Amino acid sequence: MAEEDESRRQGREGERAGQAHGEYDVGRLLALSDGVFAIAMTLLVLDIPVPSRITANSDAALQAALRSLYAPVLAFVLSFLLVGLTWLRHRSMLRGLARTDGGLAWINLLMLLLVCLVPFTAAVLSRHGDLATAVVLYAANMALVGVAGLGLRWRCWHGGLLRTPLTTAERRTAMLDSLLSIGVFGVSMPIALFSPTAAEAVWFASGFLSFRRGAHRH
Repeated sequence: MAEEDESRRQGREGERAGQAHGEYDVGRLLALSDGVFAIAMTLLVLDIPVPSRITANSDAALQAALRSLYAPVLAFVLSFLLVGLTWLRHRSMLRGLARTDGGLAWINLLMLLLVCLVPFTAAVLSRHGDLATAVVLYAANMALVGVAGLGLRWRCWHGGLLRTPLTTAERRTAMLDSLLSIGVFGVSMPIALFSPTAAEAVWFASGFLSFRRGAHRH
């Protein structure tokens, strides 16, 4: 009897140690992810230049210079919205994470790498938004972020990493949400070849609606 009690006690201690180790790994992964998202979102604003060369030291000249910044401002707003939405999705999919593994860590790193590229592709877009190449580059970046997010979901679901498995309906909703984001940017690439402005309008409309839906959900 004493041996059985000791065995159960050791089992409980081992279970608690494993749980603490899993929570530590999850905390490290989330801390790194939140830091990268925060830095990427902050860097976006650096592409908006402060007017320094104006024709005259007057309010009218300054206002004219500020109006000329509409392209980088629009690129900033769009990218901040989209990266913020990506963070909301990332937060949602990892909310019930009990532990991590190597596969999840590598997929998460890939996603963060792609998020780090957004300030660069957004800067290209702000300077050359009337060119199809700039629009396609940005759309490809955001579509790949979505693909990485889909991979992250898949690993969480099939790697047995969640405390409570999602229902079929919850998985279907999450999958459709990810595929919609990927599809919008994927479809916008051929549209950009004919009209870069139309492709950008699709992003704004989709991003705004998705952000509102995500904000209510999360």
